[in-house]
Amino acid sequence: IKFLDRILAVRREQLGKDHKDVGGCLHSLGLAHMERSEIDEALKHLTESLAIRNECFGEESLEAAATLHILGRAYGKKGQNDKAADALVRALRIRKVELGNDAFECAQTLCSLGEVQEAMGKNQEALNCYNEALRVF
Repeated sequence: IKFLDRILAVRREQLGKDHKDVGGCLHSLGLAHMERSEIDEALKHLTESLAIRNECFGEESLEAAATLHILGRAYGKKGQNDKAADALVRALRIRKVELGNDAFECAQTLCSLGEVQEAMGKNQEALNCYNEALRVF
């Protein structure tokens, strides 16, 4: 994480705070913090990354979908299941349009969405997500 923080600082200085590479670095930092269960830090970096990626690539881009997917997982770990479901549904919609229903990335998002649905007590919706993901896997 220290190296990513340093890379982020250099990219911001050389490329500007809203450059696409800054958004990518923030995404990576958010993912790294997720892996360490540092959810508040992850959310901070992922939210900033999403804003940059939306501006640089568009709100319906695969880059935005990738960040939405991780953001949804982070909200889920924090117990903010409504926000998690919203982010994951948006990520899934983009991925299905851009990659097709049978893409591995769609299955990943379906699994994450299933976990959130299950945490919300929506067992049938969770099962539907898991079954659709299994069909792809």
